[in-house]
Amino acid sequence: MRATSVQSQSQSLRQSCDIYYQHIGVKRRGSPLWIPEPNKKLPVSYRRMGNTIGDVGIITDSGGFDFLFNICLPLGHPNNPSRLPENFVPFHVESADIREYSAFNGESYFSSASVKRSQHGGGTSGLNFEASASKEASEGAILTMPVGLNSEDLGNIFWIRQYADANAEHWYRYINQVRGREVKNGDVRVVVGHDKTTAWGIATFSNLTAQTDSFHLKFRPVEQCTVGRIYEWEYSGTAEVRSGPHALEIAALQLGDPEQQGAGYENQCLFVRTLNFKVRDDIWEKLESELAELAVKDAPGYSYSDLLPSSQLPPASTTTHPSQSTTSGGGHSQFQHLPNLPTALVCQSYSCCERSQVCGFVDL
Repeated sequence: MRATSVQSQSQSLRQSCDIYYQHIGVKRRGSPLWIPEPNKKLPVSYRRMGNTIGDVGIITDSGGFDFLFNICLPLGHPNNPSRLPENFVPFHVESADIREYSAFNGESYFSSASVKRSQHGGGTSGLNFEASASKEASEGAILTMPVGLNSEDLGNIFWIRQYADANAEHWYRYINQVRGREVKNGDVRVVVGHDKTTAWGIATFSNLTAQTDSFHLKFRPVEQCTVGRIYEWEYSGTAEVRSGPHALEIAALQLGDPEQQGAGYENQCLFVRTLNFKVRDDIWEKLESELAELAVKDAPGYSYSDLLPSSQLPPASTTTHPSQSTTSGGGHSQFQHLPNLPTALVCQSYSCCERSQVCGFVDL
Protein backbone atom coordinates (compact mmCIF):
# COMPACT_ATOMS: atom_id res chain seq x y z
CA MET A 1 0.00 0.00 0.00
CA ARG A 2 1.37 3.39 -0.96
CA ALA A 3 0.69 6.88 0.26
CA THR A 4 1.94 10.29 -0.82
CA SER A 5 -0.57 12.26 1.26
CA VAL A 6 -2.66 11.73 4.37
CA GLN A 7 -4.35 8.33 4.36
CA SER A 8 -6.59 7.40 7.29
CA GLN A 9 -7.37 3.70 7.48
CA SER A 10 -9.38 3.79 10.73
CA GLN A 11 -10.94 6.17 13.20
CA SER A 12 -9.05 6.14 16.49
CA LEU A 13 -9.98 7.76 19.79
CA ARG A 14 -7.09 10.20 19.55
CA GLN A 15 -6.12 12.30 16.59
CA SER A 16 -2.94 11.28 14.81
CA CYS A 17 -1.47 14.74 15.40
CA ASP A 18 -1.84 14.22 19.17
CA ILE A 19 -0.21 10.79 19.02
CA TYR A 20 2.62 12.28 17.00
CA TYR A 21 3.03 15.22 19.38
CA GLN A 22 3.26 12.96 22.40
CA HIS A 23 5.70 10.40 21.03
CA ILE A 24 8.03 12.67 19.04
CA GLY A 25 7.90 15.60 21.47
CA VAL A 26 9.87 13.61 24.05
CA LYS A 27 12.91 13.79 21.74
CA ARG A 28 13.50 17.27 23.20
CA ARG A 29 13.85 19.12 19.91
CA GLY A 30 10.91 21.40 20.69
CA SER A 31 7.29 21.18 19.57
CA PRO A 32 6.95 18.69 16.68
CA LEU A 33 4.65 19.87 13.89
CA TRP A 34 2.29 17.36 12.30
CA ILE A 35 1.96 19.90 9.47
CA PRO A 36 5.55 21.01 8.69
CA GLU A 37 4.66 22.89 5.50
CA PRO A 38 3.81 26.62 5.61
CA ASN A 39 0.28 27.89 5.20
CA LYS A 40 -0.49 28.17 1.47
CA LYS A 41 -2.37 31.42 2.03
CA LEU A 42 0.70 33.26 3.35
CA PRO A 43 2.86 35.42 1.05
CA VAL A 44 5.16 33.48 -1.25
CA SER A 45 8.18 35.20 0.33
CA TYR A 46 7.22 33.63 3.67
CA ARG A 47 6.38 30.24 2.19
CA ARG A 48 9.80 29.99 0.56
CA MET A 49 11.43 30.39 3.98
CA GLY A 50 8.98 28.74 6.35
CA ASN A 51 9.15 29.42 10.09
CA THR A 52 11.86 31.82 11.21
CA ILE A 53 13.10 33.23 14.50
CA GLY A 54 10.74 35.95 15.71
CA ASP A 55 7.55 34.38 14.36
CA VAL A 56 4.60 34.92 16.69
CA GLY A 57 1.75 32.44 16.48
CA ILE A 58 -0.02 29.48 17.98
CA ILE A 59 0.11 25.73 17.47
CA THR A 60 -3.26 24.67 16.11
CA ASP A 61 -5.36 21.70 17.15
CA SER A 62 -4.44 20.07 13.85
CA GLY A 63 -0.73 20.29 14.60
CA GLY A 64 0.36 23.22 12.43
CA PHE A 65 1.89 26.59 13.26
CA ASP A 66 -0.52 29.48 12.75
CA PHE A 67 1.81 32.37 11.83
CA LEU A 68 0.47 35.80 12.79
CA PHE A 69 3.42 38.20 12.49
CA ASN A 70 7.18 38.39 12.97
CA ILE A 71 8.65 40.69 15.61
CA CYS A 72 11.99 40.99 13.79
CA LEU A 73 10.46 42.43 10.61
CA PRO A 74 9.13 45.98 10.22
CA LEU A 75 5.68 47.18 9.32
CA GLY A 76 5.46 47.01 5.53
CA HIS A 77 7.63 43.93 5.13
CA PRO A 78 5.90 41.46 2.74
CA ASN A 79 6.01 38.68 5.34
CA ASN A 80 4.13 40.74 7.92
CA PRO A 81 0.41 41.55 7.66
CA SER A 82 -0.55 45.12 6.83
CA ARG A 83 -1.85 45.67 10.37
CA LEU A 84 0.16 44.81 13.44
CA PRO A 85 -0.27 45.03 17.23
CA GLU A 86 -0.57 48.39 18.94
CA ASN A 87 2.73 50.29 19.34
CA PHE A 88 4.58 47.70 17.26
CA VAL A 89 8.32 48.30 16.95
CA PRO A 90 10.59 45.58 15.49
CA PHE A 91 12.93 43.63 17.73
CA HIS A 92 16.50 43.71 16.44
CA VAL A 93 18.46 40.46 16.30
CA GLU A 94 22.18 40.44 15.63
CA SER A 95 23.25 37.65 13.28
CA ALA A 96 26.02 36.82 15.76
CA ASP A 97 23.32 35.91 18.31
CA ILE A 98 21.93 33.12 16.13
CA ARG A 99 23.42 29.62 16.21
CA GLU A 100 23.07 27.72 12.93
CA TYR A 101 24.08 24.08 12.60
CA SER A 102 23.27 20.78 10.88
CA ALA A 103 21.57 18.75 13.57
CA PHE A 104 21.14 15.50 11.62
CA ASN A 105 22.49 13.99 8.42
CA GLY A 106 20.57 12.09 5.75
CA GLU A 107 18.45 9.02 6.50
CA SER A 108 17.92 10.07 10.11
CA TYR A 109 14.73 9.37 12.01
CA PHE A 110 12.93 9.62 15.34
CA SER A 111 10.50 6.97 16.52
CA SER A 112 8.63 5.84 19.61
CA ALA A 113 9.88 2.87 21.62
CA SER A 114 7.42 0.52 19.91
CA VAL A 115 9.12 1.07 16.54
CA LYS A 116 12.37 -0.50 15.44
CA ARG A 117 14.36 -0.08 12.29
CA SER A 118 14.38 -3.40 10.44
CA GLN A 119 16.00 -5.15 7.51
CA HIS A 120 12.62 -6.15 6.10
CA GLY A 121 12.70 -5.32 2.40
CA GLY A 122 16.42 -4.69 2.65
CA GLY A 123 18.58 -4.29 -0.39
CA THR A 124 16.75 -1.24 -1.70
CA SER A 125 17.07 2.42 -0.75
CA GLY A 126 14.88 3.81 1.98
CA LEU A 127 14.16 3.37 5.68
CA ASN A 128 12.40 0.23 6.91
CA PHE A 129 10.54 0.02 10.22
CA GLU A 130 8.71 -2.61 12.22
CA ALA A 131 6.04 -1.62 14.74
CA SER A 132 4.57 -3.83 17.44
CA ALA A 133 2.47 -3.45 20.57
CA SER A 134 3.82 -3.75 24.11
CA LYS A 135 2.39 -3.65 27.61
CA GLU A 136 3.37 0.01 27.80
CA ALA A 137 2.15 1.21 24.41
CA SER A 138 -0.43 0.35 21.77
CA GLU A 139 0.44 3.33 19.58
CA GLY A 140 3.49 5.03 18.18
CA ALA A 141 4.96 7.51 15.72
CA ILE A 142 7.83 7.91 13.26
CA LEU A 143 9.52 10.98 11.79
CA THR A 144 11.94 10.41 8.91
CA MET A 145 14.47 12.97 7.72
CA PRO A 146 15.86 11.57 4.45
CA VAL A 147 18.13 14.55 3.82
CA GLY A 148 18.72 15.46 7.47
CA LEU A 149 17.77 18.82 8.92
CA ASN A 150 19.30 22.19 9.72
CA SER A 151 18.73 24.15 12.89
CA GLU A 152 18.78 27.75 14.09
CA ASP A 153 18.56 28.92 17.71
CA LEU A 154 18.53 32.41 19.17
CA GLY A 155 21.12 32.96 21.87
CA ASN A 156 19.85 36.33 23.08
CA ILE A 157 16.95 34.96 25.11
CA PHE A 158 17.10 37.59 27.87
CA TRP A 159 16.17 40.55 25.69
CA ILE A 160 13.50 38.78 23.71
CA ARG A 161 11.87 37.86 27.04
CA GLN A 162 11.89 41.53 28.04
CA TYR A 163 10.51 42.56 24.66
CA ALA A 164 7.67 40.05 24.90
CA ASP A 165 7.01 41.11 28.50
CA ALA A 166 6.56 44.69 27.36
CA ASN A 167 4.24 43.77 24.49
CA ALA A 168 2.29 40.68 25.59
CA GLU A 169 -0.92 42.57 26.38
CA HIS A 170 -0.89 44.23 22.95
CA TRP A 171 -0.28 40.85 21.30
CA TYR A 172 -3.21 39.15 23.00
CA ARG A 173 -5.51 42.07 22.22
CA TYR A 174 -4.46 42.00 18.57
CA ILE A 175 -4.62 38.21 18.20
CA ASN A 176 -8.09 37.86 19.74
CA GLN A 177 -9.79 41.14 18.90
CA VAL A 178 -8.33 41.78 15.44
CA ARG A 179 -7.27 38.37 14.15
CA GLY A 180 -10.12 36.57 15.91
CA ARG A 181 -8.16 33.51 17.02
CA GLU A 182 -9.89 33.06 20.41
CA VAL A 183 -6.64 31.96 22.04
CA LYS A 184 -6.39 31.15 25.73
CA ASN A 185 -4.02 32.86 28.11
CA GLY A 186 -0.65 31.19 27.59
CA ASP A 187 -1.23 30.05 24.00
CA VAL A 188 0.89 32.73 22.30
CA ARG A 189 4.36 31.60 21.23
CA VAL A 190 7.46 33.38 19.98
CA VAL A 191 9.78 31.21 17.90
CA VAL A 192 13.36 31.26 19.22
CA GLY A 193 14.58 28.16 17.37
CA HIS A 194 13.57 25.73 14.66
CA ASP A 195 14.59 22.62 12.73
CA LYS A 196 13.87 22.71 8.98
CA THR A 197 14.44 20.43 6.03
CA THR A 198 13.51 19.90 2.38
CA ALA A 199 11.89 16.45 2.73
CA TRP A 200 10.21 14.44 5.46
CA GLY A 201 7.89 11.58 6.29
CA ILE A 202 5.53 11.15 9.25
CA ALA A 203 3.60 8.07 10.34
CA THR A 204 1.42 7.21 13.34
CA PHE A 205 -0.46 4.10 14.39
CA SER A 206 -2.75 3.18 17.27
CA ASN A 207 -4.94 0.46 18.75
CA LEU A 208 -2.32 -2.25 18.42
CA THR A 209 -2.72 -5.22 20.75
CA ALA A 210 -0.30 -7.88 21.93
CA GLN A 211 -2.22 -10.35 19.78
CA THR A 212 -1.74 -8.21 16.68
CA ASP A 213 1.10 -9.16 14.43
CA SER A 214 3.74 -6.49 13.95
CA PHE A 215 3.51 -4.52 10.75
CA HIS A 216 6.07 -2.91 8.51
CA LEU A 217 6.53 0.55 7.08
CA LYS A 218 8.99 1.71 4.47
CA PHE A 219 9.86 5.27 3.55
CA ARG A 220 11.61 5.51 0.19
CA PRO A 221 12.37 7.82 -2.73
CA VAL A 222 10.16 7.26 -5.76
CA GLU A 223 11.27 9.83 -8.31
CA GLN A 224 13.71 12.60 -9.04
CA CYS A 225 12.19 15.66 -10.69
CA THR A 226 13.22 19.21 -11.43
CA VAL A 227 12.15 20.32 -7.95
CA GLY A 228 14.00 17.59 -6.08
CA ARG A 229 13.47 14.03 -4.92
CA ILE A 230 9.98 12.88 -4.01
CA TYR A 231 9.38 10.32 -1.22
CA GLU A 232 6.49 8.10 -0.23
CA TRP A 233 5.43 5.48 2.31
CA GLU A 234 4.68 1.81 1.77
CA TYR A 235 3.16 -0.09 4.67
CA SER A 236 1.19 -3.11 5.78
CA GLY A 237 -1.36 -2.78 8.53
CA THR A 238 -3.19 0.29 9.81
CA ALA A 239 -1.40 3.61 9.90
CA GLU A 240 -1.80 7.27 9.06
CA VAL A 241 1.05 8.63 7.01
CA ARG A 242 2.19 11.91 5.51
CA SER A 243 5.12 12.91 3.34
CA GLY A 244 6.22 16.14 1.77
CA PRO A 245 6.61 18.50 0.26
CA HIS A 246 4.57 17.70 -2.82
CA ALA A 247 6.13 18.57 -6.18
CA LEU A 248 3.21 20.88 -6.95
CA GLU A 249 3.82 22.84 -3.75
CA ILE A 250 7.44 23.44 -4.73
CA ALA A 251 6.45 24.42 -8.27
CA ALA A 252 3.94 26.92 -6.88
CA LEU A 253 6.76 28.70 -5.04
CA GLN A 254 8.69 29.19 -8.26
CA LEU A 255 5.84 31.22 -9.79
CA GLY A 256 7.18 30.63 -13.27
CA ASP A 257 10.25 32.73 -12.42
CA PRO A 258 13.23 31.45 -14.47
CA GLU A 259 15.58 32.41 -11.63
CA GLN A 260 13.64 30.08 -9.32
CA GLN A 261 13.70 27.07 -11.63
CA GLY A 262 15.36 24.12 -9.91
CA ALA A 263 15.49 25.98 -6.59
CA GLY A 264 15.14 23.97 -3.42
CA TYR A 265 13.33 25.44 -0.44
CA GLU A 266 14.29 24.51 3.11
CA ASN A 267 10.89 25.61 4.35
CA GLN A 268 9.54 22.45 5.97
CA CYS A 269 9.61 23.03 9.73
CA LEU A 270 9.72 19.81 11.76
CA PHE A 271 10.24 21.37 15.21
CA VAL A 272 9.79 24.84 16.71
CA ARG A 273 11.33 25.98 19.99
CA THR A 274 9.34 28.76 21.56
CA LEU A 275 8.82 31.11 24.45
CA ASN A 276 5.20 30.97 25.58
CA PHE A 277 3.72 33.96 27.37
CA LYS A 278 0.87 34.45 29.80
CA VAL A 279 -0.44 37.79 31.05
CA ARG A 280 -1.58 38.42 34.63
CA ASP A 281 -5.09 37.31 35.53
CA ASP A 282 -6.36 40.87 35.95
CA ILE A 283 -5.05 41.87 32.53
CA TRP A 284 -6.59 38.77 30.98
CA GLU A 285 -9.95 39.62 32.57
CA LYS A 286 -9.72 43.11 31.07
CA LEU A 287 -8.97 41.68 27.63
CA GLU A 288 -11.90 39.27 27.88
CA SER A 289 -14.16 42.14 28.89
CA GLU A 290 -13.03 44.14 25.85
CA LEU A 291 -13.71 41.15 23.61
CA ALA A 292 -17.19 40.71 25.07
CA GLU A 293 -17.91 44.38 24.39
CA LEU A 294 -16.85 43.94 20.78
CA ALA A 295 -19.18 40.98 20.45
CA VAL A 296 -22.07 43.23 21.45
CA LYS A 297 -21.16 45.45 18.51
CA ASP A 298 -21.95 42.56 16.18
CA ALA A 299 -23.06 44.69 13.28
CA PRO A 300 -21.83 45.09 9.69
CA GLY A 301 -19.58 47.94 8.75
CA TYR A 302 -17.08 47.87 11.59
CA SER A 303 -13.55 48.58 10.44
CA TYR A 304 -10.23 47.76 12.02
CA SER A 305 -10.00 51.28 13.48
CA ASP A 306 -13.38 50.78 15.19
CA LEU A 307 -11.97 47.86 17.15
CA LEU A 308 -8.73 49.33 18.44
CA PRO A 309 -7.45 52.40 20.30
CA SER A 310 -6.68 55.43 18.17
CA SER A 311 -3.01 55.02 19.02
CA GLN A 312 -2.87 51.82 16.98
CA LEU A 313 -0.41 51.52 14.14
CA PRO A 314 1.60 54.74 14.22
CA PRO A 315 4.45 55.01 11.73
CA ALA A 316 7.56 53.17 12.92
CA SER A 317 9.52 56.40 12.99
CA THR A 318 7.24 57.88 15.66
CA THR A 319 6.70 54.94 18.00
CA THR A 320 9.66 55.55 20.30
CA HIS A 321 11.78 58.36 21.59
CA PRO A 322 15.02 58.70 19.59
CA SER A 323 17.03 57.78 22.68
CA GLN A 324 15.18 54.46 22.85
CA SER A 325 15.50 53.38 19.26
CA THR A 326 17.93 52.94 16.44
CA THR A 327 17.90 51.92 12.81
CA SER A 328 18.96 48.41 11.92
CA GLY A 329 20.59 47.39 8.67
CA GLY A 330 19.02 45.92 5.60
CA GLY A 331 16.13 48.36 5.44
CA HIS A 332 14.71 47.38 8.85
CA SER A 333 13.09 50.15 10.81
CA GLN A 334 13.68 51.14 14.40
CA PHE A 335 13.96 48.49 17.05
CA GLN A 336 13.04 48.66 20.67
CA HIS A 337 15.27 48.98 23.73
CA LEU A 338 13.43 48.35 26.97
CA PRO A 339 14.67 50.50 29.86
CA ASN A 340 11.31 50.54 31.68
CA LEU A 341 9.40 47.28 31.53
CA PRO A 342 5.89 46.67 32.87
CA THR A 343 5.31 43.65 35.08
CA ALA A 344 2.50 42.35 32.90
CA LEU A 345 3.46 38.70 33.02
CA VAL A 346 3.21 36.14 35.76
CA CYS A 347 4.75 33.40 33.62
CA GLN A 348 7.29 34.19 30.95
CA SER A 349 7.93 30.70 29.65
CA TYR A 350 6.97 27.09 30.04
CA SER A 351 9.45 24.25 30.33
CA CYS A 352 6.82 21.83 29.03
CA CYS A 353 4.16 22.10 26.33
CA GLU A 354 0.72 22.16 27.90
CA ARG A 355 -0.83 20.71 24.77
CA SER A 356 0.27 17.14 25.44
CA GLN A 357 2.37 17.34 28.62
CA VAL A 358 5.63 16.61 26.84
CA CYS A 359 8.78 18.66 26.70
CA GLY A 360 8.66 21.17 23.88
CA PHE A 361 11.25 23.67 25.02
CA VAL A 362 14.94 22.92 24.81
CA ASP A 363 17.94 24.30 26.72
CA LEU A 364 16.26 27.53 27.73
